[in-house]
Amino acid sequence: MYTALGLTTTASIDDVENSYARQVNIVNHFINLGASNADIALTVLEKAYETLKYPKTRYDYDYVLKNYFVS
Repeated sequence: MYTALGLTTTASIDDVENSYARQVNIVNHFINLGASNADIALTVLEKAYETLKYPKTRYDYDYVLKNYFVS
């Protein structure tokens, strides 16, 4: 999720919101040009934003990252 938005785990909520807005503008440009996979990128960005913008879902996501995916 963080990678999709170009962020690290220390990013603030403002960072999440700003990066999401910036990335969506870029992807929407490609959608308007007819890029075939741009809609998939938009879906990934939306999921990342929805996960990271709320403290509870972000905490849950970070918990899983820390406890199950870090060696």
